[in-house]
Amino acid sequence: MDNQANLMDKYPLETYKYFLLGPMIKIYGCRSKKTDWERHANLLIDKFAIHSSTLFHVIQGMIEHKGSSPDQKKMAYDPFSVNALIRVIIETYIAFHHIFISPKDKDEMQLRFLLWQLDGLLDKRKFRVEITDFLEAETILKQNEKKIENLCFEIEQNKFYNKIPKTEQLKIYEFTNARKKVGWKFNISADFKIRPLQIIQLVEQVCPTRAFVNIYKYSSTHIHSGYLAIEYFENIRGREVPNEQTDPIIKMAIYLTVFLIKDMCDSDEQSHKEFENLPTGIQDIINGIVNAFGK
Repeated sequence: MDNQANLMDKYPLETYKYFLLGPMIKIYGCRSKKTDWERHANLLIDKFAIHSSTLFHVIQGMIEHKGSSPDQKKMAYDPFSVNALIRVIIETYIAFHHIFISPKDKDEMQLRFLLWQLDGLLDKRKFRVEITDFLEAETILKQNEKKIENLCFEIEQNKFYNKIPKTEQLKIYEFTNARKKVGWKFNISADFKIRPLQIIQLVEQVCPTRAFVNIYKYSSTHIHSGYLAIEYFENIRGREVPNEQTDPIIKMAIYLTVFLIKDMCDSDEQSHKEFENLPTGIQDIINGIVNAFGK
């Protein structure tokens, strides 16, 4: 295991490619896709894989630099896209984990899943769309309202939701004419006390090290065109970017991929069986990384 871990330190990009195209694809391919929630869980995994594949290519440079030569190929580095991608990879993983892995039973998972859907549809409702904008606009708007109505009914019938005291329910779901509040990011204690979470608190909880929190906060400055993003760009512009600046991002992406692999195995029997078919050394690396982070 130590030799393989050393290879990951020495060749992080190759290791990242191996985990994406090897263990992740094999284990994902075994997952059940029968129910609605399984289908959406798998779609989040697809989203994670697509972002990860893009990061793999973008971090190597997509456009050849004008200073490139036949003897030394130079690629232009895009720090803004790299940071945007690692941020969205983190967000995709924590959403998957929080909705489909952390719940203690299927009723709790179903509640989080329903709240997540409702939250998204309420965001969609905020789009400034008029029925005259395009031919199907009125039909789509009506379908969206029907979906919202059905989700509200399912939430209010959910067994786990109905175990929660009314005063605590209002922290995650309130749907009246006067007020509409929905939250799928929350912790709940054994006595059904709810603590709503901000996105950064969810990052801290699901990826429990300062490194993930710091890279999430820093990458956010690139998303929002903050000063730190421009400061970094000015410092590297026209210069060679050393591996010491890109390798930590790749390693974070490897760790997130390993977390996702382990979550898939823990939540699906066939995926777990496929994990046991992986080479022992790879199983050891995956288990070692998961245990090192206290996952």
